[in-house]
Amino acid sequence: ANALAAYLVLCLPIALAIAGATRTVGRTISALAAVAIAAALALTLSRGGYLGTGTALVVFVACVGPRSILTRRRVAIGAGVALATLVSIGVFPPLARSVERVVDRGMLAADLGESSTASHLDLLAVGVRVALDYPVFGVGPEIYPAVFARYRDVVLPPARAAVMARFRPESPQDVPLAIADGAGLPALAAYIAVVVLAMLAGWRRLRHGSPNERWLLAGLMAALAGHIVTDLFMTAEVTGSWIFWVLLGVLCATRERGTKPAP
Repeated sequence: ANALAAYLVLCLPIALAIAGATRTVGRTISALAAVAIAAALALTLSRGGYLGTGTALVVFVACVGPRSILTRRRVAIGAGVALATLVSIGVFPPLARSVERVVDRGMLAADLGESSTASHLDLLAVGVRVALDYPVFGVGPEIYPAVFARYRDVVLPPARAAVMARFRPESPQDVPLAIADGAGLPALAAYIAVVVLAMLAGWRRLRHGSPNERWLLAGLMAALAGHIVTDLFMTAEVTGSWIFWVLLGVLCATRERGTKPAP
């Protein structure tokens, strides 16, 4: 579910950006795709996906600008979609139950004692200790499962250590922390530097781009920001990772395009 949510978080801002930058049929298709993606995201019940989606939407609105998004037509369409959704929830009991599950799952994000959250915090605690003990080169790629048992009984309280003894986790379920554990803090610093510099390049281009470019750049930056947040709650997976790096490269290319002299 987390892997699917990470993929959908990348797709949602791109669909919104295409809907804003295109006209007529393309806009309608992209808007419908965004609605379908949002519904699928909700049904994954991934709390990391929910947080990533919220982050992506905030970044998207900040980049495009509220005035560009909240036109009368879009507000009317949004109100119509919201009203249709509320009516559907009242008419179809299965849909109402699905919405209730989504809301209940989202509310659990604030419960640190919930089993999944507690396990995630345990993995983070062990991961932080490993990174501090091997700060330069890490323990090596994919070695976290092998060292977890040794650190588990030292780092965690006895009750939590007994619970986690039943599992063999594959990672700290936090991509940046997994980089630090596997390759060291310098590797993590390099990763952060690449992401930050790419986002800064996109922001600089955003300030001088045309309206359509602003929509597309906002989609790119929002997708990347959302994915970074989802990465804080999961193990890296292939599909989302390669799309993330491709979009990061596209964002870097926008700066090069923006600095070329006019013919």
